[in-house]
Amino acid sequence: MIIHPQIQGCVARNCHPIGCRAAVQQQIERIKAAGPFNGPKRVLVLGASSGFGLASRIALAFGAGADTIGISFERGPSDKGLGSAGWYNNIWFRKEAEQEGRIAINLIGDAFSDGMRQQAIDTITLLQMEIDELKETNNNLNREVQNAAGARESLVRENEQLKQEQAGWQERLRALLGKMDDVQ
Repeated sequence: MIIHPQIQGCVARNCHPIGCRAAVQQQIERIKAAGPFNGPKRVLVLGASSGFGLASRIALAFGAGADTIGISFERGPSDKGLGSAGWYNNIWFRKEAEQEGRIAINLIGDAFSDGMRQQAIDTITLLQMEIDELKETNNNLNREVQNAAGARESLVRENEQLKQEQAGWQERLRALLGKMDDVQ
């Protein structure tokens, strides 16, 4: 498909989705080449779809290993056009972050509206509940591992005791067989 630029003043009214993907990947490659750094592990970014917001999100996700929630006011494809560059930046960022095992949630809307604030709070609450559930599962598994390790140690001791008993019985049996040979 051929996409012709639509410029109004100094604002681009359309974008090429593949160009957005290339731009996001280029930024990710730069951050990865710079190497990891210490940073926050869970981040909420307002204005996450372009400029400093997107750059911050990419740096924190691919440099510090952060999970991110990004809020941005974008428009998707419709009968009026292809959608904004930020729309596609969000999509490509999320795809790349999820391939790296990161959580990347895109919330689309006005970050300062009551509805979007509530949606962000609900999303964060849900993620926290999931994290708490995973921690509980992890604690349960650790207890099971400790119990299994204790049971293993007990079985090893019992096995050693049985080996000693077996050796004692074998000695007695040899002695009895030796006495039977003497009798014959």
